[in-house]
Amino acid sequence: MFAIRTRRVPFLRSRPSAGLIAASLGVVALGIFLPLSPLAGLLGFDPLPVPFFLALLGMVVVYLVLVELAKRWFFARSAQQLPAPPPPVKRRHATHHIARRASRYSIPVKVPKPAVPSGVPRLGRRKARQGRSVRNP
Repeated sequence: MFAIRTRRVPFLRSRPSAGLIAASLGVVALGIFLPLSPLAGLLGFDPLPVPFFLALLGMVVVYLVLVELAKRWFFARSAQQLPAPPPPVKRRHATHHIARRASRYSIPVKVPKPAVPSGVPRLGRRKARQGRSVRNP
């Protein structure tokens, strides 16, 4: 867990948080203590022999070496690839963020269209051609 969480090689140069160290050591201590405790018989556990812990230590060391080699290979290979082009920069109006933040406190209101008297010409109305009348929209 400590070796794969960071890019640094070796992983000892990147110090994990105290909570992560405490949780990891707590689980290991519980795993070692539980077979030796009075609950071992109730749970059906037998104490592990010392050669098991030596073999486990050897496997952990080999695992850490392999993880460090794999990280070196992976990061060297990813460095050879060209980086992706940066995304295009979107230009927004200066008040964009203010309007967006204020929108949750605003209530959308429908504004009725003003009534236009019949004698006043409206914008967008077509003119009558050669005696044809225009229908009112």
